[in-house]
Amino acid sequence: MFREKSFLAIVWMFFLNGMIFASFATNIPHLKNTYDLGEAAIGSMLFMLAAGSVFFMVLSGVLTSEFGSKSILIVSSLLVLPMSVAVFTGAEWQVHLVLIVIFGAAMGTMDVAMNQQSALLEANHHKSVMSAMHGFFSLGALSGAILSWAILRTDLTPFVQMLGISIVAATGALLGFRHLFEEAAHEDTQENASFFEGLKHPRLMVLSGLAFIAMFAEGTANDWSPLYLIEYVPTTPDKGALGFAAFAGAMVIGRFLGDAAVMRFGRKFLIVGGGYLVAIGGAILLLATPFELKLVGLALAGLGVANLVPALFSTAAALPNLRPGVGIAFASILGYAGFLVGPPLLGYLAQNFGLDRTLWILALTGLCFAFAGRVFRRSS
Repeated sequence: MFREKSFLAIVWMFFLNGMIFASFATNIPHLKNTYDLGEAAIGSMLFMLAAGSVFFMVLSGVLTSEFGSKSILIVSSLLVLPMSVAVFTGAEWQVHLVLIVIFGAAMGTMDVAMNQQSALLEANHHKSVMSAMHGFFSLGALSGAILSWAILRTDLTPFVQMLGISIVAATGALLGFRHLFEEAAHEDTQENASFFEGLKHPRLMVLSGLAFIAMFAEGTANDWSPLYLIEYVPTTPDKGALGFAAFAGAMVIGRFLGDAAVMRFGRKFLIVGGGYLVAIGGAILLLATPFELKLVGLALAGLGVANLVPALFSTAAALPNLRPGVGIAFASILGYAGFLVGPPLLGYLAQNFGLDRTLWILALTGLCFAFAGRVFRRSS
């Protein structure tokens, strides 16, 4: 029973993180209108979000070693909820940016702590659950996108949406906190130092670079596809949320089928094939005229990108001549950097070249994986 309750408590954390993230991303057009932002200003806002997230993701290793991942997850999740509401209060722009940094810091810290809880669940019960947990993150993101679509069809505001989500989420979180895993706080200085071994491992550097590109593509589609559909297709804000839902929904399907696909076809097939799907989906998104075909393009891209990161992380963790944990740590940090830094970088490019041209980067990222087969020759 403890095992089931612990599993459900951690699932709720992943689901909640995905729902909050998607609800924020699908309402970026609302923030654009509220503050009359151009693409570069949106990029600056997303950069502040990324800065808070990346800094505290790095710091989270120290915090979880000192206080344990359970305590850090409780504090960060309880901070995420009010901050997700605060960023939609219409505060002065400078105050809004401060709130965005705090929101990003809480999200990044929560991300690290919940992944550590998932690893503890695997260690305690000798069963792989990491892919499934990331599937629940995507399921939460899909739920958040659908909720945004429904809200945007009414007179309710994103502030009301986030407030409602926070109340429900806080209730579930408070019930689940006591079932999270306790682990002894410890100073993991040797493991932290061993991270730098990755700099001496060429194949790990390549894998980590691919993880950066994969999560760059995921972050780009998440943050910019709703705005692209609204600005470059004759449509309404609620249909921008549908674009996010198409991408996130395909990721849910891909991630829950990912473990079986790896067993049947191998990681190399999944990564190279996924790259082709991202490239084709990105091209359809940008070249097709009907709105429905653009949704198909986003769905194909979501299906392609779904298992790139899990497969890359697993490959990095299994590299020979590397101490356990070093490969996954190195690939994770660079991967999440792509997820967080990619969207603001795209904003700066879109300001100068147009969002419709800049989004071709999404298709190009897919091609990187189509030519990456040699990296997986021995590890697939």
